[in-house]
Amino acid sequence: MSSNFEANNNNNGEKQLVCVTGAGGFIGSWVVKELLIRGYHVRGTARDPADSKNAHLLELEGAEERLSLCRADVLDAASLRAAFSGCHGVFHVASPVSNDPDLVPVAVEGTRNVINAAADMGVRRVVFTSSYGAVHMNPNRSPDAVLDETCWSDYEFCKQTDNLYCCAKMMAEMTATEEASKRGLELAVVVPSMTMGPMLQQTLNFSSNHVARYLMGTKKSYPNAVAAYVDVRDVARYLMGTKKSYPNAVAAYVDVRDVARAHVLVYERPDARGRYLCIGTVLHRAELLRMLRDLFPQYPATAKCEDDGKPMAKPYKFSNQRLKDLGLEFTPLRKSLHEAVLCMQQKSHLPLIYPVPKLRSPSIYALSGEGEGEVDSRASEDDDRERGKRLESDTTIKLFNMSCNSAEVAANDGSSNGGEKQQQQEEEVVCVTGAGGFIGSWVVKELLLRGYRVRGTARDPSKNAHLLALDGAGERLTLCRADVLDCESLRAAFAGCHGVFHVASPVSNDPNLVPIAVDGTRNVMNAGADMGVRRVVFTSSYGAVHMNPNRSPDTVLDETCWSDPKFCRQTDVYCYAKTMAEKAAEEEAAKRGVQLAVVLPCVTVGPILHPAINTSINHVVRYLTGAAPTYPNAVAAYVDVRDVARAHALVYERPDASGRYLCIGTVLHRAHLLQMLKELFPQYPVTSKASTMSSNNSMEANNGNNNGDDEKKQEQVVCVTGAGGFIGSWVVKELLLRGYRVRGTARDPRKNAHLLALEGAEERLTLCRADVLDFASLRAAFAGCHGVFHIASPVSKDPNLVPVAIEGTRNVMKAAADMGVRRVVFTSSYGAVHMNPNRSPDAVLDESCWSDPEFCQREDIYCYAKMMAEKTATEEASRRRLQLAVVVPCVTVGPILQPSVNFSCHHVVRYLTGAAATYPNAVAAYADVRDVARAHVLVYENHGARGRYLCIGTDEGNQMVKPYKFSNQRLRDLGLEFTPLRKSLHEAIECLQRKGHLPVVTVAQQRACFSASPSSSPNMSSISKANDNNGDQKRQQQQPQQLVCVTGAGGFIGSWVVRELLLRGYRVRATVRDPADRKNAHLLALEGADERLSLRRADVLDFDGLLAVFAGCHGVFHVACPLSNRDPELMAVAVEGTRNVMKAAADMGVRRVVFTSSYGAVHMNPNRSPDAVLDETCWSDPEFCRQKDMYCYAKTMAEMAATEEAAKRGLELAVVVPSMTMGPMLQRALNLSSTHVANYLTGAKKSYPNAVAAYVDVRDVARAHALVYERHDARGRYLCIGAVLHRAQLLQMLMDLFPQYTIAAKCDDKGKPMVKPYEFSNQRLKDLGLEFTPLRKSLYDAVMCMQRNGHLPVVLP
Repeated sequence: MSSNFEANNNNNGEKQLVCVTGAGGFIGSWVVKELLIRGYHVRGTARDPADSKNAHLLELEGAEERLSLCRADVLDAASLRAAFSGCHGVFHVASPVSNDPDLVPVAVEGTRNVINAAADMGVRRVVFTSSYGAVHMNPNRSPDAVLDETCWSDYEFCKQTDNLYCCAKMMAEMTATEEASKRGLELAVVVPSMTMGPMLQQTLNFSSNHVARYLMGTKKSYPNAVAAYVDVRDVARYLMGTKKSYPNAVAAYVDVRDVARAHVLVYERPDARGRYLCIGTVLHRAELLRMLRDLFPQYPATAKCEDDGKPMAKPYKFSNQRLKDLGLEFTPLRKSLHEAVLCMQQKSHLPLIYPVPKLRSPSIYALSGEGEGEVDSRASEDDDRERGKRLESDTTIKLFNMSCNSAEVAANDGSSNGGEKQQQQEEEVVCVTGAGGFIGSWVVKELLLRGYRVRGTARDPSKNAHLLALDGAGERLTLCRADVLDCESLRAAFAGCHGVFHVASPVSNDPNLVPIAVDGTRNVMNAGADMGVRRVVFTSSYGAVHMNPNRSPDTVLDETCWSDPKFCRQTDVYCYAKTMAEKAAEEEAAKRGVQLAVVLPCVTVGPILHPAINTSINHVVRYLTGAAPTYPNAVAAYVDVRDVARAHALVYERPDASGRYLCIGTVLHRAHLLQMLKELFPQYPVTSKASTMSSNNSMEANNGNNNGDDEKKQEQVVCVTGAGGFIGSWVVKELLLRGYRVRGTARDPRKNAHLLALEGAEERLTLCRADVLDFASLRAAFAGCHGVFHIASPVSKDPNLVPVAIEGTRNVMKAAADMGVRRVVFTSSYGAVHMNPNRSPDAVLDESCWSDPEFCQREDIYCYAKMMAEKTATEEASRRRLQLAVVVPCVTVGPILQPSVNFSCHHVVRYLTGAAATYPNAVAAYADVRDVARAHVLVYENHGARGRYLCIGTDEGNQMVKPYKFSNQRLRDLGLEFTPLRKSLHEAIECLQRKGHLPVVTVAQQRACFSASPSSSPNMSSISKANDNNGDQKRQQQQPQQLVCVTGAGGFIGSWVVRELLLRGYRVRATVRDPADRKNAHLLALEGADERLSLRRADVLDFDGLLAVFAGCHGVFHVACPLSNRDPELMAVAVEGTRNVMKAAADMGVRRVVFTSSYGAVHMNPNRSPDAVLDETCWSDPEFCRQKDMYCYAKTMAEMAATEEAAKRGLELAVVVPSMTMGPMLQRALNLSSTHVANYLTGAKKSYPNAVAAYVDVRDVARAHALVYERHDARGRYLCIGAVLHRAQLLQMLMDLFPQYTIAAKCDDKGKPMVKPYEFSNQRLKDLGLEFTPLRKSLYDAVMCMQRNGHLPVVLP
């Protein structure tokens, strides 16, 4: 039986405190990072913690909460003792890399000091960083001997060859071993070889410098060594050619991240002792340089061996089995080099060099069939070098000619097949423009899978990390910076390429898109031709095919169909741009003799590779979540993104493929698409209402390259006047959700903190001071804006309102025009429409209606002011040639974002509270504030929208448009089998769930209600179940009036209980030790928290404090309890604290208490039969608990105390008894159960017990608390268990869900029979209506949450 301290439920479990010496160095920084990722508290030593060169450590994930830097020197024993105080372990990494004769005593004495200081301070375990230099420097070692942990360097040889660094490391390691043995310390030694990879620190380390010199060709020579050392600085020297030659020598290499992981692995394995040789690969320096040239052909890398003519030294054998046995998988050297160089480029230690093409000539390009002989690649390289010397250098970018041999640039004649074809593809270099987008990413993936060498272009290669994770990317993918409007950058990107895939194209209706698309395409075609590219595949769009109003509905859509340019220009700029770009591509291809194939994808769906959501997938998400209120009465064509990528590769590989290839999988009505989504994902509130408008030319039909409108919107700045008001706040929210950069104006920005809490506000919202009567402030606010939303208007009967409204509006329109704003959306009012006593009661109120000015002036100044302001806006827009759309909302109701109550909500409050004694005999029109906000954005985004838009709903519908016929035969003839749309949608949604763009909802959650706002972002994570126990209407009406208190509200379970109560309408008072502590900020961000949550300071041992917080409460949820077996206050807090809670609740008139007990109070009984059913009648044995697990003992005694006090004081008591609680966290800090899961996934936990445990989802625990509270006859215990299974089954489940993580844990009792799960009963909670969440979902959501919060590294499958 397991004591299951692990099974205890809430509060946080944290890891040990460890110290890292030399924390700011190359290896030290990565060791710190690895420890933080695994949850440790880290103390890093440095000579000067305040030095800016250590600032990178403070930026590491988790550093703010769990890293401290302290001053220490290895020669100062006192400073070491201070640094090691309270530490469980020490990682001694500090060591200068130098051949200074003083290095030896520093290394030896420093190591001696570290070991002794650690022993003095009670540290039990030390990991020492030695060096490969202490292993391989022995001239007497046979070349055939296997290098392993038993090998030692020869001290005299090291000394004679002036390799003092190796002397120092060897002597330091011997000293560490000797002192550890004397002082009884556990010592593990990591012996890394030449360490490569990206740097965390800003300064260039030793190995990088050498490689840079090789790359730049400036390193002249160095001695013929038995083995030569190379670190990351070496990479830069080799690349830049500052190293002119390389030694005839072999060396061992390893990735710095593997070295860091090795340190932590040997630390966490208690039986790990002695040396661990950390080598990833051994190869000759010539092979290293060949690898560098393959990865970075644009650099003039060192190409000459010092000992030319002599036999090449052979790599020796080595063993890294000891680390492999601990579960370490070594990183390929190619990946280490690639990332090291990219890192040096980013940190400006290495100039960013773009390749410049060779001149086209028969002597360079051996075109097949033209009889040219093979080119001497060495002569070609020499010519390149001479040309390179003549190029003008720039301080930031230097251009060098790429060397490429004839095999690399020979044209594909299409005759190869089988192995020859694969070999040819491996030699072919192709370029993909817009490689980071939705389609572009999949095209890159497909080409890599087919063996091509791929060069991907992007505006910012650093933002496309997802491409580097693709299979084959480490060996065959390079990213380069290019822009389709910059011909030079395109020529550099296409240099040496056999083919180009032109995928790049923004998805937008911005009028500026047309010149970008057309001129960019012309540039691509011409640059390709200039650089000898013979074949281009162009990604057009279905928008260039189907947009023709004159096409008969019975016509078969095929490659001969073209959109009507004039019609597109009027209705859809994107389709116009793609049509004209395709025509430009055909024209240039014919002029320049380039072979051109055009792929025409329709609406493209399927899983995304890139992190952002593209346009087509965004539409699917909006339908799924109900954020799109209606769907159009339209048909559309759909295709899977993987089919689109395959189509690109197929038409490229068929030499006779030319012209257009229509890429359509199916055509169906939008209603059928949504029906498919409902069938696949019944748990989501899929849009079900049809729009009254019919449209086949929706932007939704575009194929969504390069993240679509989202990317363009993020470049747009719009300004919202009156941003802090009722409607203004929601307009700001809607714009942020749609990706805009928003500038909000307010008289006092400090009073609008609610705006800064909106999703996306931190990155894309700025507040500025402005007044509509201050023309200069408006001009400043509108500077650089694309559009303005003029919402600001006080709601008042003040006669001065009229001039403020009119002059303010006039100022807004003038300032917008002055600052180059083209489009304004003005918020008018229903008061400018309906206030006309002469209007017939039977007349339809529409945009043509106006209020009567004289009548308004007499009866309602506000309506008069809004009407006159609207007329002013229309007049000024016409005069200044501004595009103006006017939203005319009626009485606006709905949730408020701002802290104060607005006018319309104030009326509702007065009716609810009875403050309004009567109501008028009148009708009124109402609109939801979220619909009003969406209306503002819709009219802004529809460039043809002008004039007034009355914001009142309608349910009218039209007949469904029939799907048209289409042909995709040309692609089928090439062998493309189209993916069923059902499959595409299913995998797209699953991908979005995995990436956190869409909340994961189970079918059992069909009653789930999404956020109160139907316009919630696709990224929303808040999903709640509706009330499982459908109580009577009377109780539901009472809930919003009830005030309840939750103790320990900031913990794992407490946070979810608060959330559940808020969602059910309760007013919640939450107790925490410090309400101002930022660790409780997550509670204030909960839905409903602004209106119905207050945080109070309280301690369960402070009886008076409890009396204060329980005052006025109807019920109390006592969740607070520390989760620790070492906390000295555990028993007092648990037992006395519970007595205080029960007594204080009774004293303050509370009638009902829900107490959170623990499974530890139920199952810890050695006398219970394994066949007995675990239910509410079971109790743990107190004496057994006291000996084995103090937490279980404390919870058992606390529950007994609660039961006793409730009986004494006449309180209604219900007890929820949760088992080991899993699921996503609301709080930022990692709780205990999640820590265990993380430790298994990261490999930090090396074993698991031969034991079973009970598990439950934290959301089920929270619902259980609410259910037993709301059921007034609920008394006694309620066992909250979802599943019981063996730990091995839990780990198998994790492996199935997340195969990309390496779970290396082994069973403690290997060889013994597996303990069998016991039976249990959760019937009491099921009878209340609780449906338990599958454990598989709990684990999935928990891991996704930990990844999002940075507690677990994201590992791609």
